[in-house]
Parts: sequence; C-alpha cells; structure tokens
Amino acid sequence: MDAQQAAEDAVGAARAILEQEARDGVHVESVFWYGAVEIGTENLVVWVLLAGAPDDVLPEWYFPVPGQLAGIQARLASSLREWLDEMRDAVRAEFAKVGWPDPTRVAVGFDSSNRVEAAGGFAYFK
Repeated sequence: MDAQQAAEDAVGAARAILEQEARDGVHVESVFWYGAVEIGTENLVVWVLLAGAPDDVLPEWYFPVPGQLAGIQARLASSLREWLDEMRDAVRAEFAKVGWPDPTRVAVGFDSSNRVEAAGGFAYFK
C-alpha cells in the first residue's frame, strides 16, 4: 500500500461526503490530512474545519473520543457532538475502504475555520 496515495484517496472520498453536510448553520469548509505516513501510518492526522460554529462552542483541536473530559463534552450541544462523531466515523470508513491498517485509530480532529484562519492558516497546526 502506498500510504500517501491511500490517504489522498480516503480523504478525497470523505471530503466529497462531508462537504455536503450542514447542521444548525454549521457546515464543513475543509477536509485535509497531514503526517509522515511514509514512516508510519500512525502519524496520520485528518482535520475537518467547520464554518458557522461559534469559536467558544467548538474547542480548539477537538478530537472526539469516548470518555472525553465532561467539561469539553458539556460545551458542545448534543446534536453537534453526535454530528462530529458521525463525521469521524465517516472518515474512518473511507480509510477502511482503502485498506488502511486499523482505521479505527485514525485521528480525526475538528476545529473552526475562522480560528485557523485568524491564527495564520496551516501554521496553526504546527
């Protein structure tokens, strides 16, 4: 498996699905990946940037995981939290389709496109 091509294929397929999504005035603005996947697939990070979500509602660098701190979960409306979980699962499903090793461990993060832009774009993630 060419890990870079597999990541491109999976994220491209996920992007086509997620960018059609919107809920409560929030929509997916961007889906991309980065990481040294040629060294190890565990280095992959997928980001989903949302527009329309107030920055004070969506935590910075939000990675939904079971058992997350109650304070973080409480900041999110249950409908938004469920949607983020659904999108994470959709991204992982696309990685499963391309034969990614253990797609359930693909890290899928969410953040506000406004916050990322205000912090310098891609530099925000360094």
